[in-house]
Amino acid sequence: MRSLLALIIVAVAGLNASAQKPEDILATFNGHTVRFKDLSAETQKLIADVPARTAKFRSDLLGQLINERALAAEAKAAGTTPQQLIASERLKVKDPADAEIQQVIDANRAALAGLTPEEMRKQVVRYLRAEPEQNALVAYLSGLTTKYKATTVKDINSPSLSPADVVATVTGTPVTAKEFEDYAAFELWNAKADIAELISDELRETIYQLLVADEAKATGTEIGRAHV
Repeated sequence: MRSLLALIIVAVAGLNASAQKPEDILATFNGHTVRFKDLSAETQKLIADVPARTAKFRSDLLGQLINERALAAEAKAAGTTPQQLIASERLKVKDPADAEIQQVIDANRAALAGLTPEEMRKQVVRYLRAEPEQNALVAYLSGLTTKYKATTVKDINSPSLSPADVVATVTGTPVTAKEFEDYAAFELWNAKADIAELISDELRETIYQLLVADEAKATGTEIGRAHV
């Protein structure tokens, strides 16, 4: 049987452009056609949600870029680095109480098996500090974006954006659409690649099952024995 990879034609390039229709063709091979409607309900929903998910992700990434610009401004003003500022804010979060730590240890002894008491405590403390630290950093960065007058100027998802368009300002310094696209390119590519891989995996399985059925039919064997 020929390589499945050579037989797969995945139409994922237009996922963000428009909604997929039931009859849209995703792959053709050996006289077979796999259409959007042939995918599982879960995958169909994943594809249908791509435009909305991508728009939200782009907005989140712009917020992240704005936070980084505000943090950089604060670091410059304080004569330090963004990393040191973040570390300092984390240190302001108090450790959980001993009773809370022990409660988590007691409830998770099976998962913590094999660790020394000290290792258990350190792992649980990290776990219990994670959410308070995150909340503290969110509040800190929110304060910095206010302090440095961070403003969103244009919708980052507008189809009419040009590279020179200003999408935000921090300390009065503009952030252009091109700067954002350069900043977000890797993360956006990864997100698309993850979705494409999920679709490709399902297409591979669908194609495999169809090819097995073809071979069984051609050889007059049962499908279960076609590849024994």
